[in-house]
Amino acid sequence: MIKYEESLIDEKTYRAYDAWAASDIRLLAKSYGHYDHKLKYPEDYSYTAALRAGTIVHACVLEPERFDIEFVVPPEINKRTKAGKEEWDEWESENGDKFALTQEEYDKAMVMRHHVLRNPRAKELFSGGMAEVPILWEEDINGITYKMKGRADYVKIVGDQVLVLDLKTTMEATYDAFQRSIIKWDYSTQAQHYKRGFEHLYPDHEVSFIWVPVEKSPPYGCQIFQASEEIYAHGQRIREEGFRNLEHGEADPNQLNLPYSDEIQRMKLPGWFKNRAR
Repeated sequence: MIKYEESLIDEKTYRAYDAWAASDIRLLAKSYGHYDHKLKYPEDYSYTAALRAGTIVHACVLEPERFDIEFVVPPEINKRTKAGKEEWDEWESENGDKFALTQEEYDKAMVMRHHVLRNPRAKELFSGGMAEVPILWEEDINGITYKMKGRADYVKIVGDQVLVLDLKTTMEATYDAFQRSIIKWDYSTQAQHYKRGFEHLYPDHEVSFIWVPVEKSPPYGCQIFQASEEIYAHGQRIREEGFRNLEHGEADPNQLNLPYSDEIQRMKLPGWFKNRAR
């Protein structure tokens, strides 16, 4: 079995590889219609401002050397003058293939990096490993073998343990808030997906999935949460449901099974909110 140190592929190759990523499985689990829409209208799932911000922070925190080389803030140049145009053209010829940041984006990324690494446990976890680790594997789900893929933010091997770390930018990194984020954004599917992937690569190791959320605004709180067995179990149920939806959708593409109603529905407060308000 190829270990992650030997299986590095570039982003273009990874994205082109025909296999199931956690994000696509999450769409399938919502309904076959959600996944079908992405197939028909991929432009609706293009690069967003949130993805751009995440890319910047990930590179700044996890790959600081690459960040210093490949990410750059363009200088302020008056391009309306002849001299300014020449100066800009010279700068662009030297830096045109780099990731251009605004000064605000750069400053915020550096502040968030500082707050992640000031957490001694996070600093320890994000050292001695490898960032942006792509993995490919095959897995049986519901009696069918599927090709899977994933790219972990950071992987660290300690003895017989494989630690799969996921850096998240979030509005609030408290325990309760991030617990709700796990439910809202279905992070349990991601946790189980990567756990299964690295278990295939390292069958003799114990694999743990760990989130490191950092807030996007002051005070830029940062915490560390390890996925529990019930989160993995929930993630596996979602994955199995997703592939059942795929089977049904491929059998009858007209049955999109979108989870919506045309009727007026009475909205109530969720139980967790009512319990908190008491």
